[in-house]
Amino acid sequence: MDYERAKIYLKQRGQSHLLDYYNELSDSEREQLLEEIENINFSVVKNILATDEKKKVKIRPVQAVTLNDIKRRRPQFEEVGLRALENKKVGAVLLAGGQGTRLGFDKAKGMYNIGQTRFLSIFEQLINNIKDVTNLSGRYFPLFVMTNIINNAQTIDFFKENNYFGYPRDRVHFFIQDTEPACDFDGKIFLDQKHKISLSPNGNGGWYSSLINAGYNRILEREGIESTFSA
Repeated sequence: MDYERAKIYLKQRGQSHLLDYYNELSDSEREQLLEEIENINFSVVKNILATDEKKKVKIRPVQAVTLNDIKRRRPQFEEVGLRALENKKVGAVLLAGGQGTRLGFDKAKGMYNIGQTRFLSIFEQLINNIKDVTNLSGRYFPLFVMTNIINNAQTIDFFKENNYFGYPRDRVHFFIQDTEPACDFDGKIFLDQKHKISLSPNGNGGWYSSLINAGYNRILEREGIESTFSA
């Protein structure tokens, strides 16, 4: 996309301000900005503008199984779950895009040490929890690990260094969480820098679309996976 096309493209969408600093940019910065403009997902902005704040919606608590119900029906639930595992109908998604900032930790949150007598990362504990289940079923299911663009390489290296915490390497699949343009309540997209669109992760609820966009739907289809559980 060149400048003239971008100008028309943005004007049609009420986002002309994204080119306000174009004349101040270097050639490489202009190229980056035009590429980012071409890749903007305007459907997200459209959904924001379509929201009717005046429309009142009555919110009710969703029905849920109580802890007592789970305790009482545990054998039944375990039987159904193990049968699904044995029939290869289940996969898991690990939401690993968070940083350890609130823990005073400058790396991926999953790398944080929670051990008391030995080093035990959050990642290792989560994999241990998963292996408690796979040990019962005798089957390893696909594990999809969602990272972000900042900690992706760091997370993959950490898994490699720790031999995937005993989980089969060929059953672990990493993918980067999608991002969407950040905007104000009027739908105007922000600039992070004069040549860079402000982008934000699409939230925990965006893991499925991110997984599909990474091409892992082929694994779900090939293995006949019907349910995925996130942690």
